[in-house]
Amino acid sequence: MNDGANPVYDKEMRSEIFGQGTLMLRMAIQISMILAIIPMAVCLYIWPHLSPWYICYAILFNVLVGPVFSAGSVTSERERQTLDLLLTTTISPWQILWCKLVSGFRVSGVLTGFLMWPVILALFTTFDLFSNIPAVIAWFVIVVLTCATTASLALFCSCIFTKTSTSLIATYVLILSLFVAPVAVNFFAQNWFDGSQAATVTRWTTVASPFAAAHEFPIFVSDGADMGSGYWRRAPAGTPNSLWGYRLQDLTHFGLYLLTTFSLIGLLMGAMVWLFNGRWRVASSNA
Repeated sequence: MNDGANPVYDKEMRSEIFGQGTLMLRMAIQISMILAIIPMAVCLYIWPHLSPWYICYAILFNVLVGPVFSAGSVTSERERQTLDLLLTTTISPWQILWCKLVSGFRVSGVLTGFLMWPVILALFTTFDLFSNIPAVIAWFVIVVLTCATTASLALFCSCIFTKTSTSLIATYVLILSLFVAPVAVNFFAQNWFDGSQAATVTRWTTVASPFAAAHEFPIFVSDGADMGSGYWRRAPAGTPNSLWGYRLQDLTHFGLYLLTTFSLIGLLMGAMVWLFNGRWRVASSNA
């Protein structure tokens, strides 16, 4: 190994992507990708105005599969009794954490990317998507940030708990609380208390959910198809308070999603570095 090289990064990057996980996990990945053919055909080619639903399918795939590759990053070191040895090295906690985060993000990102290439193909074969290039770019940003968020949450739980199974369960609980629960509450409020202050408040509680962000970004369909709400219609180009033909108020939710997601990832990384620094100092003082 070269001088100055990070051994944790080298070890994590040498792990083979498609060989990770159990046989059941690999089977679930293969089945999910085969089942993606149906929503891909329906949402991207037959009815392009339903494209956000296909993005939600890709997000759901990452939510189910992504945490598996990061939830055991630190707990596995504890289970193999190698964490204390790792903490006594000259490698800083930040170097250890970002290597493990990049490793989990790489695997989940590659697997989720297999579901996103049909969007690129549909972009050049479907006029409705080609006329909504900003929306397509936003969808890719949402998927990438989802991969980073699930990996960060799983790594954070791996630092908190001592067993991989507990870490994985806690990760799914956090993801459901952030991604799914606000959307479900908002759906109930919009259908039963439409127009009320409660419905307005619940809509803004979904700013951390990539499912909501994929649907909230405005799209325009040439045949006049609508997604069911007025804020899906794009403002004509050149009108006041518009950006590239999009009304600025319609981009507020997406902007808040970006701010919330980057803040969450930053807080998680800061908390993990703080936790590692505390234990690192203890390990160093006892060495």
